Amino acid sequence: MAAYIKKYIYVIGGIIVLAVLFSSSIYLQNLMFGGIGAFQEFALENPLLSALSFVALAGLSVLIGPFSSVPLVPFALEAWGIVWTTLLIFIGWMIGDCVSYAIGRYAGKPTVSFFVGRERLERWISVLAPRMKFSLLLLFRLAMPAETGYLFGLLAYDFWNYLLIVIIAETPLVGIIVFAGDAFLVSDWFAFSALLLIGIAGIALVFRIFTKRFKSLSDRM
Repeated sequence: MAAYIKKYIYVIGGIIVLAVLFSSSIYLQNLMFGGIGAFQEFALENPLLSALSFVALAGLSVLIGPFSSVPLVPFALEAWGIVWTTLLIFIGWMIGDCVSYAIGRYAGKPTVSFFVGRERLERWISVLAPRMKFSLLLLFRLAMPAETGYLFGLLAYDFWNYLLIVIIAETPLVGIIVFAGDAFLVSDWFAFSALLLIGIAGIALVFRIFTKRFKSLSDRM
């Protein structure tokens, strides 16, 4: 499980490095804002296609990790603003969550093993399957957001409870990503850094709580 924390640290560290490079390079700023301007023009000329494409990419990002939505946010913010960007990301993520659940539910263990890894999947099932409690599964979803939809489907967990867990888990993450993107665009590096630190601290705290509980349950088996 420590691999997940390392993954988050690498991703967030990469975002910070890119932000530093961006803030210190006029060339990179011009390049990025040129791309944002081109996308904004495309969105104005093709409002439905651009919105559907963004939602589809956000949905796809759930299957490969929600942080892969991050590079899209500044483009979306300039085209649609904070409210619509938040809504479109949330819709895309919810669609992706439903797709990952359906894959787990109907494609079965071999397919889920391909996405998650057989050894990790077996360990998750051994601990979580006998204890399908909402609180434990919410912690699991908060600590391991990348591939969990597959497991919920595989375990045939109640779909509506799963959606509630997803909504609770993803709402703060969407907010942090969108507002950090907005701070990035206006070069408010204090707000940008603060939001990233809040995200890191939240993930680390939830991960620690879940890891202790997961280890305790594993030791009882």
